[in-house]
Amino acid sequence: MDRAQLAYQIWLAQLALYRSRLQVHELFFVTEYLEFTREKSREVYRA
Repeated sequence: MDRAQLAYQIWLAQLALYRSRLQVHELFFVTEYLEFTREKSREVYRA
């Protein structure tokens, strides 16, 4: 494996890591949002 190929492999690994981090972030955001909307709907029902 030459240098360019190695650099490419490292770049791909970093990209995959970044994307998986992004997905975790999105998942966290979605769960937060769902909790928030659930709370809001409860408030509406109480009123």
